[in-house]
Amino acid sequence: MPIKAVSLVAQRRELLDVDPSGDTWVYVRPVTGKEHLRRGELIRTRYFDAGLATDTNPVLLNQMEIYLSSGDEDGTIGNIVVIYGEDDDAKKRVFFEKKKTDYTQRTFLEELADLPITVFRSWHRQVIDVNQEWFYPL
Repeated sequence: MPIKAVSLVAQRRELLDVDPSGDTWVYVRPVTGKEHLRRGELIRTRYFDAGLATDTNPVLLNQMEIYLSSGDEDGTIGNIVVIYGEDDDAKKRVFFEKKKTDYTQRTFLEELADLPITVFRSWHRQVIDVNQEWFYPL
């Protein structure tokens, strides 16, 4: 009998807790064993770095979980526009305008780090909702 598995098609997930209009959204893919192994390497590296048992940096782990599961089949990451300030002083910034393949891991994580923390957390909640096996670190 064939094994039934989760579809690996990316899901468009709206970040409704930070933008109730639904205009802010990201693509989140269910992860494969390859992404799960990369995540595990981060945890293993953090625990045994320099021969010492250290705690996993939860923010770094969350960043990697977003990185490993983001993007649809065409590489679109999402639609995230943040307006800083009010009225005439407001400045608009569009995040992740390029395709995922146009980012290195480092540039992706740097842009991710520039997001307001509420947006970052909302995106990570969507990642965990799609990839529930990542709810716990190990």
